[in-house]
Amino acid sequence: MTKSSLKQQNSSLQNELSFAEQKEDYFSAIDILDRLIALQSTLNPDLKHKDLPNWLLKHAQYCVQVGNTDGAIKSFDACEIYRSQLPFLDLNRGHLYKALGNSEYAAECYNKLITEYPQYVGVGFWSLADLKDRKLQGSELSQIESLLHAPCTEGNQALLNFALAKGLEAAGDIEKAFDALSVANHIIAKHRPFP
Repeated sequence: MTKSSLKQQNSSLQNELSFAEQKEDYFSAIDILDRLIALQSTLNPDLKHKDLPNWLLKHAQYCVQVGNTDGAIKSFDACEIYRSQLPFLDLNRGHLYKALGNSEYAAECYNKLITEYPQYVGVGFWSLADLKDRKLQGSELSQIESLLHAPCTEGNQALLNFALAKGLEAAGDIEKAFDALSVANHIIAKHRPFP
């Protein structure tokens, strides 16, 4: 196959993918992503498409959507070599393992997100706090409190306060939990599109 025919095939598949995604037809999207990813594996490294890491992550996410956990795990694993380009790899992988009932591994994933991508600490800690069979540990609560005293985005402040409230409530400190929840709700209220 010539370089131009590969580019044309690639472009055609991307258009098909966009259409399948608009229709939320995840089965078709998985099939198209399989073909896009297979096409990339035939190319030498300098011809690989810049979106390959995102396609692998989408493949994993769509496999989750259709209940193909084995496919999702395989695709998440394939994303590993691109982890520096995929900040939400561990968040999505953590969500899968949470759904599978493996809170210990989900917590590891969320902690990787917190450590490797500090700009998303709010999402990471909220995800940790939301695990049903695991409470935030004292060191995690201290870390959240410390982060709340450092400069961070309002989104992170809100999510960190929600996580802190959940952790404090589980620890029995209802008054402090209420205060943290009030702060989080106040931040969210400023950004609601409705009164």
